[in-house]
Amino acid sequence: KLLSFFSIAFSILALTSPQVSNQDQGRLEIEKHMELGTSYLFLYKEIRSVIASDKITDDYISRVAESISKLDSESATFQIGIIGRLWSRVRIKKEMDLSWLEL
Repeated sequence: KLLSFFSIAFSILALTSPQVSNQDQGRLEIEKHMELGTSYLFLYKEIRSVIASDKITDDYISRVAESISKLDSESATFQIGIIGRLWSRVRIKKEMDLSWLEL
């Protein structure tokens, strides 16, 4: 009975989501999220390579800070649900090697 309840509850939530009722809007939102995620990934890889090469300058740090601020302001308008946050954690662990941050 509990499984039936959860399945009905999730079905109702899925059918009433904006992505289902307005698919074009949903696709646009997904594309925006993907573009922003790609931007964060590019910035991450750039930072990792600069740190590995020991070529960190004050100018580079200020440029990265500006980039992060810009990306953060773009992402502030996104509505990300709990499932999206959990999914992003799974994807981040797969795509990013975070062990170098612990050095």
